[in-house]
Amino acid sequence: MTKKENTPKTVSSICAFNIVSEVENVLHHQHARLSKLSIVYPIFKDNNLVFPQLKKNYMGKQYTQGVLYHEMKQINKRCSFQKKLTPHKLRHTFTSLAADAGIPLDDIRAVLGHHDDELTRKIYEHVTKTDAKKISHKFGEFMRHEQ
Repeated sequence: MTKKENTPKTVSSICAFNIVSEVENVLHHQHARLSKLSIVYPIFKDNNLVFPQLKKNYMGKQYTQGVLYHEMKQINKRCSFQKKLTPHKLRHTFTSLAADAGIPLDDIRAVLGHHDDELTRKIYEHVTKTDAKKISHKFGEFMRHEQ
């Protein structure tokens, strides 16, 4: 069976979680932006994507893994990081920071869409608090550079 691009990796990948007000504000802003774009590009009315592609030939389509890695490569070039950022490293960073903040492993597992917390524990147990702080600092530098 072939997996479609717009389907989740696993059933447990579909999850609901609470968000902070800053994230909610970004999502409201993005929704308003897409509503304006839908006047010119009707494709935005018919899909439920929060962050669709905006490039001419891919307007309104879902980002693929390849496109995300390409975009990250461009960001890495502009920011000249010593260690390259990848979408997986950002996911790893989130998990490490969440664990360091004392968020229960089961809650982290649920947000990540892992079926059981043993997988989450195995994947992220080797990251130390120092590593997480270094990664967080680098990510903060990147975010300040992008604004």
